[in-house]
Amino acid sequence: MSRALTGIRPTGELTIANYVGAMQPMVEMQDTYDGPVNVFVADLHGLTDQEPDVVNGMRMDTARSLVAAGIDPERTTVYLQSQIQEATESLAGVLGRHAKVSELLLIPTLKEKLKYGQAAESATLALLSYPVLMAADICIQDATDVPVGKDQLPHIEFTRHVARRFNQTYGKGETTLVEPAILATRAIRIAALNGEGKMSKSNPTSAIFLKDTPDMVAAKVKRAPTAHPGEMSPALESHFTLAEALCTTPEQKAELESIRAAHTDGQKVMGSFKDFLTDRTNTFLGQFQQRYNNLTDAEVKGILRDGGARAEDQARQVLSRVRSAMGLVDFL
Repeated sequence: MSRALTGIRPTGELTIANYVGAMQPMVEMQDTYDGPVNVFVADLHGLTDQEPDVVNGMRMDTARSLVAAGIDPERTTVYLQSQIQEATESLAGVLGRHAKVSELLLIPTLKEKLKYGQAAESATLALLSYPVLMAADICIQDATDVPVGKDQLPHIEFTRHVARRFNQTYGKGETTLVEPAILATRAIRIAALNGEGKMSKSNPTSAIFLKDTPDMVAAKVKRAPTAHPGEMSPALESHFTLAEALCTTPEQKAELESIRAAHTDGQKVMGSFKDFLTDRTNTFLGQFQQRYNNLTDAEVKGILRDGGARAEDQARQVLSRVRSAMGLVDFL
């Protein structure tokens, strides 16, 4: 049976870029994917480079935001990674026997997370073994498909390698661990409003947060640099992409395309574009924040309890197969 899995780290306030790049595709997948969908809040991964108080303070907020964004717990299993921590870390320990340090050092995201000038050999064990834990997240749920952007492709290839090695060593011709396929998604990276790097919590004045007020959004967009008439910078292109992702009707998309065409033709329409982006953003945020505020802690915890129970049941089945394949059966 096909089963998709994706996750999001609870390491800070979520931005509109998080919604467009990660959460919106999750919501759309509920209607397009033929099979169960699992979405987890990766709080164990968050501890790789964040303090526990940060992760603990954000994981409920992240779960609530997922539901407010449109994740339907009736169609999607939502849970915290830590709810199945024992099974996941047990499988990670097994997969670690089939992971080579040389392979881990080649994964690009490790290099990105290292501090400037820091050698890979000085990375913490938690950071170095991040791909192993990620592989365990995937395999422990029998995920057949993982939607990822280009930067995450090496992680999925690594997961396929270690799952294949386990199956070849202990499978006896049987597939104990599923080798996940990459579910192609359109990678959307939204630039910071000032055009310097991607939009993130590390540059709050150039990021639009999901909890921003209309006045905050208007002020941030107003300050954002654009481009001279007829020119299109990578940052401006990504902001057009953001505006398009927030359009909900053909008429809105047609209006945006008209603004783009006028700019390309050399007309001074960036004021109109900023007004359009501000309007679409505030309309979306108003609806999102209403849904967010209408959710109670009890409702969110109930969603996580139900999702965690389903995820735990699946994890128990996988871990039982793994232990049986390795001959680690109970004998007392």
